[in-house]
Amino acid sequence: MDIKDWMPEFPIASEEDNNLLNYFVKTDIITQLDNGEKWLVLGRKGTGKTAIFKYFSSPLFLTNKKISQPLNFRDYPWPVHKLYKESMEGEITAYFRSWKYIIIVQALIKLIQEKEKEGDLNRRLKIAKKIITKLYGSPIPGLLEVIKSKFSRNK
Repeated sequence: MDIKDWMPEFPIASEEDNNLLNYFVKTDIITQLDNGEKWLVLGRKGTGKTAIFKYFSSPLFLTNKKISQPLNFRDYPWPVHKLYKESMEGEITAYFRSWKYIIIVQALIKLIQEKEKEGDLNRRLKIAKKIITKLYGSPIPGLLEVIKSKFSRNK
């Protein structure tokens, strides 16, 4: 019997694989990300970044009373970033600053949303929500609003 007769056919890219989490394997990297030893995933195409992204966005992870705020390059407002980059001293600095800013703001927004589901916010999160609403005109701004606001304040 040929292996192709019984082996399932997997999509080439994990973005297209709806069954990925059915055979997802938790590795040391997942454990290190989960317990906070590591916090950033970088790698070449095909190294499993999307699989990790899908895991941390899935019910498999979120059932542990943990919060996940996935960010995706596909959602990133590249034209706005180009303007931001041109207004700064260099490309690397622009990427570093804009992503650091976005990660912090988006994580804070997600934390506020999750804590509101549990009940009242503590004093610090109430203040943070007021500041976010004042800066972006909404307590839950999208990625585009966050980067546009950062760019307009740096001009």
